[in-house]
Amino acid sequence: MLCTSIPRPDDYFAEMAKSDEHMQKVRKNLMKKRVMTQRSEKLRQMKQQKKVAKQMQGETILKKDVEKRKSTEELKTTHVNRKINPKAQFKMQIKAAKFGCGGDKKCCSKWNTRSSSADVFEYRSE
Repeated sequence: MLCTSIPRPDDYFAEMAKSDEHMQKVRKNLMKKRVMTQRSEKLRQMKQQKKVAKQMQGETILKKDVEKRKSTEELKTTHVNRKINPKAQFKMQIKAAKFGCGGDKKCCSKWNTRSSSADVFEYRSE
């Protein structure tokens, strides 16, 4: 049994089981493995960041849509609830009484309707 309480002296040389060349190969392999694990970890983190960024982008688009919908609803309600000035309303009533409210337009007077086609008064010969 080895006694671990007594430290080895600094000038203690022991025969190594492996050669220096072999140990260099082992170190290179260990470094490669370390680099590969670091790369894979970095790639994993980048994928996770992309997922989070995509989710955040989706949330911002939804927020913009909600705000746009609210603003359009507010505009609709303001247009509907807008009250006409009483003075302007009085002027409109006076004009309607004087000139009429528009009535039939000329473009519609020459249409073929059921009543106009049934009326044969113009074609009677007496």
